[in-house]
Amino acid sequence: MKAAPIVLALDTSHQRGSVAVSRGEEILSEILFDASDTHSATLLPGVDACLASAKVALSDVELFAVVYGPGSFTGLRIALATVKAFAAVRRAPHIDPHRRPQGRGVRGAL
Repeated sequence: MKAAPIVLALDTSHQRGSVAVSRGEEILSEILFDASDTHSATLLPGVDACLASAKVALSDVELFAVVYGPGSFTGLRIALATVKAFAAVRRAPHIDPHRRPQGRGVRGAL
């Protein structure tokens, strides 16, 4: 039986953002942060801290997830662009809110 994929999930839909790493239903790490300044300044340090806390490298992530609304337009763009960039570099599946799942899709990845 194939092990559940490692998922990196981002939420920048509100002033308080979050990053989580999970394997299946088990949450390995979750970081909440206040983006009073801007999500562009807090998201990547949050990703680094969350991955380190979960003892997972970005190269171990098999699926990328993102909250895509409702919320702040700028905040949403930051998380969406980050997930698309990570997924492109890793050649891993992600969900594009305007199209069908990219890569193998969520069901194919699980």
